[in-house]
Amino acid sequence: ARCPAVFVAGLSMGGLVAAELAAARPADVTAVAILAAPLWLSGLNGMFVTAARFTPLRLVLPSIAKPVETDPRLREIRANNPSYDRVPTRAAGAFWDFMWRMRRRARDVRAPALVIYSRADGDVPFVNARLMARALGSEEIRRVTLDDSAHLMLLDRDAPRVCAEVRAFFDHHS
Repeated sequence: ARCPAVFVAGLSMGGLVAAELAAARPADVTAVAILAAPLWLSGLNGMFVTAARFTPLRLVLPSIAKPVETDPRLREIRANNPSYDRVPTRAAGAFWDFMWRMRRRARDVRAPALVIYSRADGDVPFVNARLMARALGSEEIRRVTLDDSAHLMLLDRDAPRVCAEVRAFFDHHS
């Protein structure tokens, strides 16, 4: 049985996956929410994924430790929501490829799109909000800007607003 409506949402790399699904299945995806998905990275994150992709780093260094969080609030969020403490170098190179591919592939997204980014995100530069909105092929793009949440916006101060925005957007398109 087919679903009457399919909504796809993702945070960070999951946002790129959501966009890829919407691009690959335009007749099946009713609307998409893309949260803090990078099409470009700067600083240490950008240098790492670029080096992992274009240098022999991935051959000699299997993984790299994630940086220690200095902000006590963000340290608590990460402590309460543990993840891997290292990033596999080969995966980082593959992530660079995925970001690059999605810069072009995003134009195939036709579903209405909600794009949420935070100015306070220390991992994904805020310029990605504009890059993503411009890259999408959707006729309807709603942009929401946050000012008080870090990258894990669904666990941070703006989480209720993010959830309300996604729900309202999807309700509007159901």
